[in-house]
Amino acid sequence: MNKVRNVINKMVEMFSVVLIVVMVILVLWQVFARYVLNSPSSFSETLTRYLFVWLVIVTSTYAFGSRDHMRIEVLLNAFRGKARCWVNIAIEVITIVFAALIMTFGGSVITRMQMVQQDSSLHIPMGVIYAIVPVCGVIMIFYCICNIYEEYKALKGGI
Repeated sequence: MNKVRNVINKMVEMFSVVLIVVMVILVLWQVFARYVLNSPSSFSETLTRYLFVWLVIVTSTYAFGSRDHMRIEVLLNAFRGKARCWVNIAIEVITIVFAALIMTFGGSVITRMQMVQQDSSLHIPMGVIYAIVPVCGVIMIFYCICNIYEEYKALKGGI
């Protein structure tokens, strides 16, 4: 399971880097077009905005997978040993429910609904832009399952 997780981590990392590089190129083009050519590029501004949203969602998913996200640890710090493992498992299950219902199911419904509406600047279906939400929902569920597996191993290890 760790090998698959490492492969997904590398893919998410590379995708994030590609998004940042493309965004930098688009912003540089926007500045060049606006100030040198005196003709602002509307597609680059719109695409950069969408790519930024994608970057936030993708890196948030990565943060959940590596447990680097912000969380309130007051409840978690009240427990030690096996009880702490069970609380971590409960948190992961709640995250799975959120990712499954809101991100994966809800995101796929919205994505399908928006396939008929086109963006005025890019001339692509808005559903393509929304498609990152269910994809990241599935990845987040996978990360949570890996985290539950690690907690289960810790429980069996007798922490």
